Amino acid sequence: MSLHAELRDAVAELDERIEALTLEAKPVRDQLANMDRTISKLRNERAAKAAKLAELKEKPRVSDHAVIRYLEREYGFTFEDIREKLLTPFVLAAMDAGAEAVQLNGGTLKIKGRTVVTYVD
Repeated sequence: MSLHAELRDAVAELDERIEALTLEAKPVRDQLANMDRTISKLRNERAAKAAKLAELKEKPRVSDHAVIRYLEREYGFTFEDIREKLLTPFVLAAMDAGAEAVQLNGGTLKIKGRTVVTYVD
């Protein structure tokens, strides 16, 4: 047999072995893909449960928004009325003069520009 024929037969035999192993590997690859999807799903589920656990460990709190709405609805506070009480003619004049703070009712209104930003004792 010639070298050409030997090499042609060897190539054909290797092609057959490669094809057989490729077919044999397909179910294993499919199984690995399924396992990867399951692992991903379990990691997501774990992360969600860990986040919930961390949330349960947090100290309960009430947002400022909830407090404001409660005061408005339970006690009839209207924040526009309170804003009007804070913006007295004296406070407006102080703003016009460029003041950064004004004494009011035993405390201090802090001012930035034309905005009252806080009230401190």
